[in-house]
Amino acid sequence: MPHKKPIEPSELICLSIEARRNQYGGEVHLVVTPNSGAPDRHPRPALIKAVARSHAWYEKLLAGKVVDVKSLTEETGLTPHYVRNVFACAFLAPDIVEAILDGRQPIALKFENLYKYVPLSWVEQRQQFGFPQDPSPRRTPSSMGPDQGI
Repeated sequence: MPHKKPIEPSELICLSIEARRNQYGGEVHLVVTPNSGAPDRHPRPALIKAVARSHAWYEKLLAGKVVDVKSLTEETGLTPHYVRNVFACAFLAPDIVEAILDGRQPIALKFENLYKYVPLSWVEQRQQFGFPQDPSPRRTPSSMGPDQGI
């Protein structure tokens, strides 16, 4: 067996990072976030799919390609109950849609929550689904400097 040379203290490097320990199938994994200063993202494919479907269905309705929920159910092969409930996602507040697509929705928000009932009021949506009541303002052309136009 080869003899290993001892490590000199001057050769050691000390790094500090944010990490968490997870256990999967009896193995311990050290999970290091790529950018520990960035907000955690937890994309939920079912929520993203519901938002995408609802907007696609709404566009079909606006374009006259379907006329009602019944024609959507016939086209998709899905149940009227499912189509009606997912279609309501087309009327989610823009900040909620953006958060879902970015994976920044509240950790407790699951498809089952959206599927049950989506209020038409954006204020009620934020309350019901656990979003801040005053979404952070977006940068508008009037808040940008002269060299930051659209």
